[in-house]
Amino acid sequence: MVVGTRKAANQTTFAAELLAASGHPLTGDLKWVVRDWDGNPLAEGDRRVTVPAGGERLAVEVPAGPFPERLKFAEAEFSLAIPGQVVPKVQAYWLAPHTPHDDPALRPESPFGMGVYLNRFRGADQEAVAQAARDAGVKWSREDFGWGHIEREPGNSTGRFTTGSSTWPGPTALRSTRSSPISRAGRKGTPAKALTSTRPLLRQLVQRYRDRIKQWEIWNEPNIFFWQGPKELYAECLIKSYQAIKETDPTAEVLGISTGWHRLQVY
Repeated sequence: MVVGTRKAANQTTFAAELLAASGHPLTGDLKWVVRDWDGNPLAEGDRRVTVPAGGERLAVEVPAGPFPERLKFAEAEFSLAIPGQVVPKVQAYWLAPHTPHDDPALRPESPFGMGVYLNRFRGADQEAVAQAARDAGVKWSREDFGWGHIEREPGNSTGRFTTGSSTWPGPTALRSTRSSPISRAGRKGTPAKALTSTRPLLRQLVQRYRDRIKQWEIWNEPNIFFWQGPKELYAECLIKSYQAIKETDPTAEVLGISTGWHRLQVY
């Protein structure tokens, strides 16, 4: 059993498709429940179904809604009970029609943001992703400054804006967000050797973007494989990075111990 959401004209439905590989039809009870974001039930129902033999498809559609005007999200969960069969539950989702946001103002007080990762795109694709994020109302974006892309050889970072194998992140990646991006400065690899050149690199970064970036995150998820040095060395890296950033821009904020997954590993 697989389910999806189908839109046709002004009607949206949750569509279930049932197939069986048996040599004879299988009869059972199809049930569904529709919930909001908090798990509160909005609608439910059931239907007796007979799935044809030999992989012939059986389609069942359930109307999505009508929903309250304020509702933005709904989840439909389907279950199928057939004697002698184990059929996992499946879900489909409904989203309210999207109204693009046209408010260009920053919202630094907002605790919500998105990892848009504009540095992974180039040219028109980068601008399209940035526009989609703006339309969705994104006010914060965490963007990467990869050391290996900025200083490909020791002491060789020209500061030129280029594309592709760039020495510095292109201006579109920062301009497109129209917000104050949270960026991380650092690289994967050999932290012990990197400490000697952390401060000069950070000073260049902070000085270059101090009019657009006021929040700096040091290293990505150091509690997992992104940090490959001794655990104690991360504390030293964070301290030296903090000093270099504050010396260059006293108004900047420095973030650290930004862990991955949901568990915190205390060093």
